[in-house]
Formats: sequence, C-alpha cells, structure tokens
Amino acid sequence: MRTMIPALLASTLLGLAAPTAAQAPYLVKDINPDPESVGSIPDFLGVSEGVAFLGADDGTSGRELWRTDGTDGGTWQIADICPQECGSNPVPLLATPAGFFFRASVGGAPRSLWITRGEPASTFELTEAEVLNRRPVWDDVRNLLFFVAYDSQGAELWRSDGTPAGTWRVTDINPLRDGPAPADLTLFAGRLFFLADAGSGPALWATDGTNQGTRRIKGFGTLGPGDLLIFGQTLVLTAPRSSRFWLWRSDGTTQGTVPLVALGSRDALMVMNSSLIVGSRLLFTTNALDASALWVTDGTASGTRKLASFSPNSIRLPGFSLGSRIVFPAADSEHGSELWATDSTPAGTRRLKDFCPGRCDGFAFPILVYRNRVVVTAATPDRGRELWTTDGTPAGTRVLRDICRGPCDADPWIMGIRDDRLIFAAHAAGRPDEIWSSDGTSQGTVRVSQLGPDWSVRPGALNPWSLALPTGILFAASDPAHGQELWVLPAP
Repeated sequence: MRTMIPALLASTLLGLAAPTAAQAPYLVKDINPDPESVGSIPDFLGVSEGVAFLGADDGTSGRELWRTDGTDGGTWQIADICPQECGSNPVPLLATPAGFFFRASVGGAPRSLWITRGEPASTFELTEAEVLNRRPVWDDVRNLLFFVAYDSQGAELWRSDGTPAGTWRVTDINPLRDGPAPADLTLFAGRLFFLADAGSGPALWATDGTNQGTRRIKGFGTLGPGDLLIFGQTLVLTAPRSSRFWLWRSDGTTQGTVPLVALGSRDALMVMNSSLIVGSRLLFTTNALDASALWVTDGTASGTRKLASFSPNSIRLPGFSLGSRIVFPAADSEHGSELWATDSTPAGTRRLKDFCPGRCDGFAFPILVYRNRVVVTAATPDRGRELWTTDGTPAGTRVLRDICRGPCDADPWIMGIRDDRLIFAAHAAGRPDEIWSSDGTSQGTVRVSQLGPDWSVRPGALNPWSLALPTGILFAASDPAHGQELWVLPAP
C-alpha cells in the first residue's frame, strides 16, 4: 500500500546557494491515483513540438498513449486504443512533420501502425499489418514514412503519408511469404536503398516509393550484405566477396557498386556494429568471432585502414565526437573494458584512462558533450561509479565530483541541460536520491534538491537528456505517496 503523505513533504528543497535557481521538482499528474498501485510507470516514447508522448497505465485503461507538456492541464490520455482494461502497449517509431508514428496492439493482436498529432481526433490506425522492429525512415522530399510490415504477403517494404488511404505496400519483393524482411532502410541520392532477398539471395535494392520504381541493384550470393551507411556522396556497405569480407562503396548504380578493401575472413562472420562520420572520414567498428576492430576510411582503398584491434563484442562508437577526437569504450585482454580515444590515426588510438587497473572493467561510457568536454560514467575501486569529464587527453580526464564518497556508487543519471547547466540525479550512501546541477567543474557541481525518503529517480528515456520541455526537464520518479509518476524540474 502506498503511504499517502503530502507531495510537499515528499520532496524537500535544500535551498543551497548555487549559480542556478534552487527549485524543487513538482508532480505533473498522479495518472494512477489508486493507493494500492505502484503508479502509472510512465514509459517515454518521444517529443514533438514541445509535447512528450508516453505510455502509461491509469489503473483502468491499461497501458495506453498519453501526452504531456509538463503541466497537469496539458497531461491527458490521447486514446484508449485497446478499450477497457487491456492495454495497447504503444511503442515509438518516429516523430515527423506528418505526426508522431507509433506501434500499438488491439486486443492482443500484433502491433500495427498508428499516428497521432496529440489529440484523440488525430489518433488512428493506418494499417492492420504488423509493423516489424526495423528502423523506419522519413523522406522529407516525398513526405513519406518508409517502414517494414508483415501481412498475408509476408514481410515487405511499406510507405505512409500519415493517412490510411496513403499507407500501402510498396512492392512484393519476395514471393515466399516466410522470406527475410527488408532491412537497413537508407535514403541516398533521391531514393530509398535497402537490403532484401527476392528468393535468389540477399541483394542491394533501391526504390522511389513506387512498385515500378523498385529495382535490384546488386546481389551478393548466399551470404548477403549489411550495414548501409551514407558517407559524403557515397553509400558504404559490407558484403562478402570470394573468401573475404569486404567494405564496398556504391554510387547507387549496379556498375558503381564495387569492393573497396578486404576487412577479414568470410568465415569470421564479421559485422559492422557502429559508425561515426568525423569531418571527411568515416570511422566504423567491426565485430568477428575472434576480435573487434576500429577502422577509418575516406572513401578510397588507400585511405581505408584498421586503427586497432580489441576483444570480441567490446567496442562501440558513441554518436558524437569532440572535434576531431572520438572517445569510446573498448576492452583488451590485459585491461578489461576501459575508455579509449582516437584521432583517426593508429598512433593516436590509445587507452585514455584505466579506471580499474588490471583486468577488471572500468565500465566507462561516454554520454554527451557538454562545454567542449565529454561527460562519462565510469567506475573506479576507490570512488565507485561517478560522473567524469574529459577533453580527450589523459591529463584532462577528471572526476566531476565524488558524490558518494569512497568506493560506493552514486549511479548518476543525466536528466538534461537547463539554463546551460548539466542536470543529473545521483545518490550518496545513506541519503535518498538527489538532483544535482553542474557547470562542468567540481566547484560548480552542487546539489539542487534532495528527495524524500524512499524516493527513486528513473531515467526518462533511452536518451533522457533530450526530454527537455518548455516547462522544464521531464522525468519519472517513485515516491511513497504516488508510486512511479511524472515529475518536472521547472525551468528558471
């Protein structure tokens, strides 16, 4: 049973003097007011035009689609897609100029394509076909969403302009109903490129969004291509050739799709698992059975080279760089998973800091760039898990502040950037969760608010710092009075 105590007592403002206004977070809405429940447990789906979309359970309708602008009056259930107590369990697809596309289930059926513009009248199903878990693409030129869905014809490429009449299958590429689904949807040179198998083996395909304008560009035998990437005026992909696994480049034509450089043995089952464009270079990582590797290419064979090798499944590039330098986590046999940096040269690819000396893991992970420094979470034996910042050099790598003093973990969660200050949640030994504000220095990192006993702050999304609304930073938190609900740290 939830303890019904006033929300004012559940959040105690410390009133510390700080360069940012000390304001207590406020409850946006008690979506599930049942005192016996654990709250609505909001699940953030995305943000569009100052409104956050979320899945939440009010205790009577099941988990359905909600919206909020960070105020009580601006928070409501958009639609009861699965009527009565069943939930449609919405899953995000993409926010576009046409509306917010998402997947939802009616009565336990597979998730189909829906759209909303934030009001009940603008929320409706676009097709009953099951939308598969493939990355969708929005075409700004044609004002179309391209996605992959499954119906009586199998898994195929679909398109939608945000209306039921404008939502349909582009073409039936594979006449075999149980054939592999199209993958790696990528806009390039005015067309949509993707990987598909028409029954004769995996191949690179392109379409203008019509059945007549869909054609096969190049096949690759029984073991197909993968990992389509746009790099300048070139489409890059990985695919086998003879006994080797190659990096290929394409200008969008059959004749212009050619092998660039061999990456490794075909038998190693190599895949590209992350990439990042920095200036005129593409950095990418490969993972094989025996090792992971970091590569760089300028789009030419002579400009493509391996920078370093690492333990299998141990390296992934972040989605950002620090100028010409990239900070990333990787592991080797001697040091475990630690923080590395590269300037795109073999000599400039080196371990940045060994947070946990020896073969143990420092679990260092770059989160975002703030004031020309990368903010990192990392664990050390003497400090536990804390926030660190780095300029990409060993000398410029330092702990932001040891919030949980000693070897205990602060377990920091980045909440957002407000008034040019980094806002995050953390906790110290023996204290409830707290909200902190930082200007990127240890002296300028101060506690803004200490939450009440038995509180727990939760990350707001896969990228929680992006959920900043005009009213403030939206996040989820649990307290004894309400369970897990929506809260806002107000803007100054």
